[in-house]
Parts: sequence; C-alpha cells; structure tokens
Amino acid sequence: MHYCGVIYLANAFTITTTSILRTVGTVKIALYSTLASLLVNVFFNYGLIFGKLGMPQMGVAGAALATMIARLVEFAIITVFFVPNRSENLFSDQRFLAQSGYGNGETVYEIRRACFVQ
Repeated sequence: MHYCGVIYLANAFTITTTSILRTVGTVKIALYSTLASLLVNVFFNYGLIFGKLGMPQMGVAGAALATMIARLVEFAIITVFFVPNRSENLFSDQRFLAQSGYGNGETVYEIRRACFVQ
C-alpha cells in the first residue's frame, strides 16, 4: 500500500489535466498518455509479479509498484505538454491552435496560464 501512496498527487494532476484537455477538444494527448501508461503497466506487471525479464518476483507488491511506475510515466507525458517556455510545447504550435478550432488559441493559452505561473 505504501507504494501507491506516492502517486496520489501526480495522479490527481494527471486526471485533472486530461479532463481539461478533453474538455477543450485535445483528446490525442490524453489518449496517448493513457495508452503508454497501460503498456508500461502490463510490462512491469508481468515482470514484477512473476519475476520475469530479470525483475524480482514481488507478487501483489510488484503489481502496486508497476502501477506506480505506469502512473508516473503518464504524469511525465502530460507534464511535458504543460511546461511553459518550450519550443515543442503543444500550446506554442500555431498550426495546432489553428487546427483545433480555437482561432488564435486564447482558450488553450488561458488554461495553460492558469496551470503555471509564467
């Protein structure tokens, strides 16, 4: 149980952020982060529960650790898109903003600004 306690704050941020992204119509980031989390979870579950792939056999504790790792990966993916002042930042790409239907991207920019002080 103490493995999962570490990820509550990161998981709360991830759930909130993916909800915001879905609300403004940016579902691909949430989809890809969830898919990556699922694949990481399956990989580490197999390794840590059964002791395969050179990992220790941990049983139920291994499942908790695998879930924690998967959630942290998901958190990292989501965080990359909300880090201000990056040239690869999703919200700095004018083509994305034009394609998303938000014109000059004011709505998306306001969400990013509300999440991070610039």
